[in-house]
Amino acid sequence: MFDHVVKKYRQRIDGLEERISILEDGERSKAVDVLQQRISALEELGFRVQELGSKINVLEKGAVPENGADQSGEFRACTKYRVEAELAQAAAITRGLTANLPRHDESVFEDATFTRDWFIERAAWGHFFAKDRSNVREYLEIGSFEGRSTLYAANLFPNATLTCIDTFEGGGAHNEYLDELFANLEERFLRNIAPIRDRVNVLKGTSVKRLAELSDNAETFDVIYIDGCHFYRHVMLDTLMTWPLLKVGGILIWDDYDFAMAQYGDRVPRLATNQFLDAYAGDYELIFVTNQVAVRKTRPEPAVE
Repeated sequence: MFDHVVKKYRQRIDGLEERISILEDGERSKAVDVLQQRISALEELGFRVQELGSKINVLEKGAVPENGADQSGEFRACTKYRVEAELAQAAAITRGLTANLPRHDESVFEDATFTRDWFIERAAWGHFFAKDRSNVREYLEIGSFEGRSTLYAANLFPNATLTCIDTFEGGGAHNEYLDELFANLEERFLRNIAPIRDRVNVLKGTSVKRLAELSDNAETFDVIYIDGCHFYRHVMLDTLMTWPLLKVGGILIWDDYDFAMAQYGDRVPRLATNQFLDAYAGDYELIFVTNQVAVRKTRPEPAVE
């Protein structure tokens, strides 16, 4: 599935080599450094894919690693959901492609005030969603916090109306030490998004309630970003309720795929994401995997009585 990505990346390196050959000596050193970085990223990508292939071979043969180390948990994780091997391969490719990419224009943040930067995958959005920028008309996010993702999406998708769902009261993923972050959160959010307020529809409340209202109103979206409560049940509910709202060809992004918290045990975003992607195999195309997972919806669900 990702062979075309690797081929395209190799072509970029070849093109850079050609440009270096005609540069003046003063510019050549800097260009060579960039080339070496890209080659290193490609080599790392090849190593990770090869490593993944070895693990898959072990799984298919039902063998146990010869070193006797207790790796059974890792292999069980790979076999529990078929999609995990594909996600692991996509993660390796994404890292290679985005390692040296600059983040998309962030001047939109200049007048905002943030206490935390939890929306860190901006380079991936800017790179992988570039072709969708002007076509996105309706954007939905669950969990807006202080508005960083909202501002970024507004800038990345300049023609979009943005719908934001949040209780502005925090969630179970945040401990007592962080409670102060949620004091006056709604006020901070509204102040930060003031420059784009006319493009934003703020729906205060739980995602279950607000998504049901959107469904009743037959609303549909081009991009949906899920970053609400990270407990498994909430992630799964948000996913199942938003998928019918996503247009065919639209993009769904789950945040915090690697999130872990002791009191949650295994009931974390990864479990919900893997289960959904396994159940809906064939209905989407994988776009990228970092600490986020992004897919493009390729066909609607069949009608049910």
